[in-house]
Amino acid sequence: MWKNKLWLMSLIQAILVSVYVFLVSWLMQNGEKIFGQVKGMLAPMTFLLLFVVSAAVTSALVLGRPILLYWEVLLAVNFLTLIFA
Repeated sequence: MWKNKLWLMSLIQAILVSVYVFLVSWLMQNGEKIFGQVKGMLAPMTFLLLFVVSAAVTSALVLGRPILLYWEVLLAVNFLTLIFA
């Protein structure tokens, strides 16, 4: 049962990352049509901000669940160690 659920969660995470990458690439491809011509420092700053946010979202989608599972086990082990000590 656990392996089936783990496989399903991995598949959902991969699909969500693919959808997010598609949406960001679509936004970058059609950015000039949507926002018009941007001059000055606003365009490079917006691109870098999008890059940083994309890295955070993608890492949360890929690493969020494993880190949460590790943290829950770690908290349980620490709690048991505290009780037994």
